[in-house]
Amino acid sequence: MPSQSSALTSFKHFLVLLPAGLLLFILPFSRAHTPRLITLLCAGIVVAAVWRRCAVPPVPLKIPFLLWIVVAFMSLLWAHNPGYSLGEIRNEIGYGLITFLTFYCLTGTRRERDIWTVILMAGLAVMSAFALYYYGQHGGWLSEGAQGGVGGYSTYLITILPVVAVMLAQTPLGKFPGNFLWLLVPLVLITGYLTLNRAFWPTVGVEIISFSLLLWGVKHHLKPSKWMLVAMAALVGLASFQFINVAKQKSSPDLSAPALVGFLSKDVRLELWQYSADLIAQRPLTGVGFGKRAAQDILEKQFRPGLDHSHNLFVNYALQMGLPGLAVIVLLFLAVLREFWCLYRSSESDLVLIGIGGIVLVLGVITKNMTDDFFFRESALLFWAIVGIALGYGKRRLRQSSASSGSETQELSFS
Repeated sequence: MPSQSSALTSFKHFLVLLPAGLLLFILPFSRAHTPRLITLLCAGIVVAAVWRRCAVPPVPLKIPFLLWIVVAFMSLLWAHNPGYSLGEIRNEIGYGLITFLTFYCLTGTRRERDIWTVILMAGLAVMSAFALYYYGQHGGWLSEGAQGGVGGYSTYLITILPVVAVMLAQTPLGKFPGNFLWLLVPLVLITGYLTLNRAFWPTVGVEIISFSLLLWGVKHHLKPSKWMLVAMAALVGLASFQFINVAKQKSSPDLSAPALVGFLSKDVRLELWQYSADLIAQRPLTGVGFGKRAAQDILEKQFRPGLDHSHNLFVNYALQMGLPGLAVIVLLFLAVLREFWCLYRSSESDLVLIGIGGIVLVLGVITKNMTDDFFFRESALLFWAIVGIALGYGKRRLRQSSASSGSETQELSFS
């Protein structure tokens, strides 16, 4: 009987995690809109049913989320296209909140966190295989492939790289599977290079430097080896070289500083940002309505088809909702950073690494979106899923540490 009870509990555990696991795996895939929505809604329904039995800690980020919702709905009053803006509120805020709460609820122990990590790494391997296959078949990047366009895929890599770094930092590297998992690093760098996305390499540099500095700054439990720091320094050098190499391929063989500055100065983004700033100055408190492409008609009329947003996350939010929109997205990121900083300041090495990974995640996403805006659709949902996983596990560990003498975190109960 005990074994049957244990098997039944494990089966219930599997059924509860299944929709969220499927969602996490298919999140990065381009054009998987319907499966993504179905698994998201199924996962949300499951979480609503089991929430009270999961001993979920108080939910963080409530005030920033609430302000985000309020400001977004207020923008409907003066939106150029209220129907579009309402749909984007549902897609970006509604689905983002469901994703965050789903993984915050369902990540109760190290067991669940490890399951999500395995699924994320499996998704990375499959996505990279698609990218390499299509590139080999077509001799260039195929935006219609399962991995999506260069902007979306490079943003995906930036979002997943902190998870890879935390996993490697917690995995013995001298034997299988630790030595095998290191292959994920060149996989990320090679497929990232194939995108020829210029913003990818500076962002990789920001993530590696911030991860190294935070790891070096830890005064307890964690002592980074010199080889790990040497490897990180080498990766920073590689990122710098590859940025110059990509700029060379997109401009001219001349790698001199004046040539690169001249090339970058001709980037249409500079004119686009200036024009967007003028539009924001005209409507500093309102904007044109919530949604990445809310100003599409205005921008395409001024420039050309395809330039349908401001190519900067913060400029785009100010254009959508005025200065209140800019303030609320800054507050949201600061609130997430604060939560991860609390984990980083913990006395437990496991939580310190999660805090480092979370801080690096936020810095990476912000840096990558300074020259474009991919805090949107699957990229944003993946961000909120990772934040939910990290904080769901971290908050329970913090609660347990403060309330007990260090006993194991209780398993989620689905009986």
